[in-house]
Amino acid sequence: MATPLAPEAPVAGPTAAEAVPRPDDAPATLLLRAAGQVVDGLVAFAVFFLVGMRVAARYGGLTGGGFQLEGGPAFLTIGLVGLVLLAYFALGEALVGATLGKVAAGIRVRRQEGGRLSLARAVIRNVLRLVDGLALYLVGMVVIMVTPGRQRLGDLAARAVVVRRPTPRAVQVLAVIAALALAVGSVVLSARTGGGEGPRAQAPGRFVAAARVSGPEAGA
Repeated sequence: MATPLAPEAPVAGPTAAEAVPRPDDAPATLLLRAAGQVVDGLVAFAVFFLVGMRVAARYGGLTGGGFQLEGGPAFLTIGLVGLVLLAYFALGEALVGATLGKVAAGIRVRRQEGGRLSLARAVIRNVLRLVDGLALYLVGMVVIMVTPGRQRLGDLAARAVVVRRPTPRAVQVLAVIAALALAVGSVVLSARTGGGEGPRAQAPGRFVAAARVSGPEAGA
């Protein structure tokens, strides 16, 4: 008499919901990705303004509501802003597959094989924004248009894809409101808490990448 075979032990791995792409996971259009980038730009502005004002209050460079920084403080501001934004994008994409901008646009980032990105992949994807973002994101846009999965260089390196994901309209609106609140709140908060601190620059500044950074006047 044949001995019945013992059932195979389950193999650890991603759940079916994570491993199998959803039927509606079509690659996001360039327009949707651009819309998400605009909303995330509000978050970037908030980070830039808050960090710039704090550095100006510490090292000098306040201009009556804005700031002007040169040399070491300017490089410090650029570095801190870059690190904060890298954390914002990478953690958001690794934890929930989206940033505020992506939620607002109804898109998500996932692995090509399905499931959320690992933190390492999310970091790789966003570090390469330095290349994709050249010439006002012209490099990224061209690569998106010529690849079948509508992927920029960061997506290709991280083996990631940005897909459409139906999102309730109320959630999209809340994401936009949150980004706007961060942008406006950063200016208001900085004007109230930093306007009277630290040495002031003699005149409002201009923005010159990597050599001088300046923020807008609070009333602008």
